[in-house]
Amino acid sequence: MHEQGYDPYWRRVAGKRPPPFYSFRVAGWEVLSLNSESDHDASSEQLEWLKRRLERPGTCRLAFWHRARFSGGSHGDQQDVAPFWDALRGHARIVVNGHDHNLQRLKRTAGITELISGAGGRSHYELDRDYHRLAFGNDTDFGALRLELSPGAARFAFLTAAGRMLDSGRLRCRRR
Repeated sequence: MHEQGYDPYWRRVAGKRPPPFYSFRVAGWEVLSLNSESDHDASSEQLEWLKRRLERPGTCRLAFWHRARFSGGSHGDQQDVAPFWDALRGHARIVVNGHDHNLQRLKRTAGITELISGAGGRSHYELDRDYHRLAFGNDTDFGALRLELSPGAARFAFLTAAGRMLDSGRLRCRRR
């Protein structure tokens, strides 16, 4: 049987399983990979690591993890990942999540725009179109999120599998 998913992919690409949380820099942004499926409470090693990463000034940070803090999808708001969100307040501009099988852009909260890209092809989860945080949502098309990072700004677009643009925008960040 062929292994699929995040860990097997990175084992093939990098030759080893990725660490449970890590960061890297690209195009003037710090990208933070967090793990919503491992310990992330106030006293966790992961949250302490994140807080150290956020000591430098600026908001040109993009964080991503699996389960969304806020969501108009069937899984709804995930209260347990609030420690990530609370730490990122004032220190990041974008959070990207999956979990709900749809596409969502949430209204900016605490300076952070949350983008949910979970419509990769398995199935769709219905959206609550009356969810008060939802700025854009699509639960009918398979698609993906495209991000273009550049110093001080990011462009995003939700595209269908056929390449049709559903939603797009530009987000600015503060480098210092």
